[in-house]
Amino acid sequence: MPGRGYNVEDAIYFTGEETKNGQLTALDGRRGTLHVVPMVGRAAFESITGLDTGDPDLVAFLIGDDRGGAPLLLYVGQKGALGDGSFLDRNGLAVGNLFAWVSDTGDLSPEDWNGTGTSRSGAFVQVMQFDASMAGQSGYDAAGYADMDTLDDLYNDIGAFAFSRPEDLATNPTDGTQVVFASTGRDSLYPSDTWGTTYLIDVDFSGMDEGGAGVRADLTVLYDGDDAGGGQFPGPDYGLRNPDNLDWADDGYVYVQEDRTTSLFGQTSGHEARIWQLDPVTGDLEDIAVVERGDENLPEDQSDGNPASLGAWETSGILDVTEFFRAPKGATVLVLSVQAHTVRDGRIAEFDLVQGGQLVYLLGVPAGTPLADIPLDGLSFFEAMDRIKATAPPEAPERLGLTASPNPFNWSATITYSVPSSARVRIVVHDMLGREIATLADAHVEAGEHIAVFDGTDLPSGAYLVRMTTPGGEQTQRITLTK
Repeated sequence: MPGRGYNVEDAIYFTGEETKNGQLTALDGRRGTLHVVPMVGRAAFESITGLDTGDPDLVAFLIGDDRGGAPLLLYVGQKGALGDGSFLDRNGLAVGNLFAWVSDTGDLSPEDWNGTGTSRSGAFVQVMQFDASMAGQSGYDAAGYADMDTLDDLYNDIGAFAFSRPEDLATNPTDGTQVVFASTGRDSLYPSDTWGTTYLIDVDFSGMDEGGAGVRADLTVLYDGDDAGGGQFPGPDYGLRNPDNLDWADDGYVYVQEDRTTSLFGQTSGHEARIWQLDPVTGDLEDIAVVERGDENLPEDQSDGNPASLGAWETSGILDVTEFFRAPKGATVLVLSVQAHTVRDGRIAEFDLVQGGQLVYLLGVPAGTPLADIPLDGLSFFEAMDRIKATAPPEAPERLGLTASPNPFNWSATITYSVPSSARVRIVVHDMLGREIATLADAHVEAGEHIAVFDGTDLPSGAYLVRMTTPGGEQTQRITLTK
């Protein structure tokens, strides 16, 4: 994870060992030095993402532990705790505490809790990843850091929720307390999570003490692959399957790739691995790219050893890199890799490599751009962007305003909405299956700010959508009811 602020002092790139008893390392981007970070504990490190604690002296990171039945981990570190000015100390990585998320309802796995649009509240409970008095004893290393087996026992002791297989995490670029999280699915452990689940995490640091205790988080299932997103698709194999790497892009969307972990992958739909655009507000999905296999897409000395194995060409590592390119205003540039697991001959074999692979750029253009009319064949990536920029539509007009407070709420929420000019406004609340729950406004209003109240006293906990529609456009706000 590249450091994006979140109270750290240096530009940091985190990289971890994705294996049993793995360690996390932090690359000092300015000095080029690599540091082991034992204080965050041991894990099969898939990913790590930063959070905004609201306290300049504390840093926080959520950790993806890529194992079947692993918890969601939070590390909170104290900057300058040692006072030695070292890289680890000044960035809060030398002294800190480790926590695992525990559901308030006592749910322990996806067998207890699943389903698109459902939510759970919970707390991050501390586990002792470091105990100097245990140095050299069974389950601890020579410095007193617990090994993975010891940590797993501690997670079980506190009743930590075990996700099917934690993968990637990405922080909302406009809200440092909100994270999207993918769990790939592992039907051998949890039959209810065969196709994987994508979660939205809302972290609350308001009750945190100086050691990091008191942090809470609400988790909402943005997309459950096993119910095809609450019926968005005719079946699980037609929607997002086995989500792996993802990124919350600056355009507001989450981009997710698929990593086949079930033998059912593609057997009904016939679809190869895809890239999806996920709306984190509505949970709506749209596929934006698909892997196109075939020997014609390979170098002359390589071939696809098993073309019938759907999903064997996996996409991975998707990132929003728009800021690093000369992208047109409003455009999004994504970079990802394709791991061709069934390409193992030619130069792959000659140089003893693992599999075929390539980097891919995806360019998304603003809605309304007449892309179909722009001749792009034969152009380089940058030439294509320049040509699209020349035909991009003008900037969008001022947006409508729609907010809910508090969010989450425990019985009622105040809905504040604004319109730039007088217009007829309709505001309707829907559940995550699209059913209309309440109408908050349906009248002609004058320009300015207005207020409506949503009463959820008789409704079950979970996520709801507030949708405002006017002749000038539409806006949707997700709200979460917790009781």
